[in-house]
Amino acid sequence: MALKVIRSAKYYLLLLEILIIQLGIIYPKVIIPVSLVIIIFVVMSFNPLLNVAIIVFYLVFHDVIPGISIGALSISPIQGLILIAYFHFFIGVVFGNKIDISIFKDKFFYLFMLFFFFAVISLRVATSKTASIRYLRDFTYWMLFAGYAIYHLRTFADFKKVLDYFLYAAVLAGILGVIQLMFQTNYFVLVPGRWKIQNSDVFFRLNATFRDPNFLGNFLIAPFLVGLSRIIIYHDYKKWPLTFFIFFIIVLTNSRGAMLAVLLAVGIMMIIIFRSHKNFRKIIWSSVFMILGVILLFLLLPKSYYIRFLPEFRKEDWAIIFRIMYLYITINVISAHPIWGVGINNFPVIFKKYTPDVIWQSITLGETRGILQGGGYNHNTFLTIWAETGIFNFILFLLILFLAFRLALNLWNTERIPLEQKAVFIGSIVGVLGISIQLLTITYLSYHFFFYLFMLIPIHRIYKKYVERKEWVFK
Repeated sequence: MALKVIRSAKYYLLLLEILIIQLGIIYPKVIIPVSLVIIIFVVMSFNPLLNVAIIVFYLVFHDVIPGISIGALSISPIQGLILIAYFHFFIGVVFGNKIDISIFKDKFFYLFMLFFFFAVISLRVATSKTASIRYLRDFTYWMLFAGYAIYHLRTFADFKKVLDYFLYAAVLAGILGVIQLMFQTNYFVLVPGRWKIQNSDVFFRLNATFRDPNFLGNFLIAPFLVGLSRIIIYHDYKKWPLTFFIFFIIVLTNSRGAMLAVLLAVGIMMIIIFRSHKNFRKIIWSSVFMILGVILLFLLLPKSYYIRFLPEFRKEDWAIIFRIMYLYITINVISAHPIWGVGINNFPVIFKKYTPDVIWQSITLGETRGILQGGGYNHNTFLTIWAETGIFNFILFLLILFLAFRLALNLWNTERIPLEQKAVFIGSIVGVLGISIQLLTITYLSYHFFFYLFMLIPIHRIYKKYVERKEWVFK
């Protein structure tokens, strides 16, 4: 397939080369960036999984590399990469490759499309149509990437390969975080003014190349849980140093939401594996061991790393205070618009209308005068979904997570599924649940979460085939 695409690409590549020469003559300064684009363009014609790898590793640098704006239009580099990937895909289709859409004939895909539908129709009640359209654009790119990735998962080896991409990308993010810790590195030199948590003498929070330590923690949760699942279920210890390095970086983010998500997600994994009555003791002992291990790890670290978890710090912790304030505001918004919401990505636009004066003064005159504390986001993705897109999308989101948990239980109880596949599939599902738990504390959706969500589609189809076809084996 790749060879066909390369051969068919010779005509448009020739035109692009001519364009480079012309640009080099007229605008010498653009020859280097344009040449880089052409190199990426050609490389992404080789193999679809290579394209997935390029996009996954770029996710680590997504926040620190600015996009391009032309008037009212804008495009980020990752959106450009996704478009290039689809361009090569459709070029292959034009020259004879067949499209197999059967992989998307699944209830999870239909639920995702219904979720997107309600997000789109929320546009009609939005105060700021522009804010909604921009977010729907990002929403579309998230689904395009996830759909492209899972479309090319044809074998179990492909599953492991793509999940390894995320594992290595998480390790790369962790290494950049360690460099940040050692040398006080600021990676945001290309995007001046981009908000990020400042580190102080009181405590240090790794955010590496992400805008917020919580976002870094969110990116690391699923790779850690997939790696842990492979260790616990399949006894695959090849990548255990990388898995626990990721966990260590999660600790150094000082993200309480990420730590809570990891602990609860591991507990969910234990329930799935040891849920029979005779294994109840294993659940208890595994939980005790995990909690003691985390406590020991914190005791080995300087106090500046775990001070945010101490009661005396929480009394003056503005992060918790603002979350409570935003929770009150969100309940007011939901009470006023329970069915259809206020329009996707419109909570920051309209929340002042539903904010009592005393809370508004606290938000705008908190620790730093003149700055809107919390950025106008309620730090709870679940309630944001309800407030912005209505109760139907809120119920859909909960239903997807419930069905994912039930799928994990069914996978574990199906004896015909090889143990290694159980480990990878259950780890991916628990990764979805783990990220979702942290979403109770932040407002954040991105490419990696939609990838793991869309992974439910092939996993569910594979499970159904194992159940329905007695002699079928996924290789």
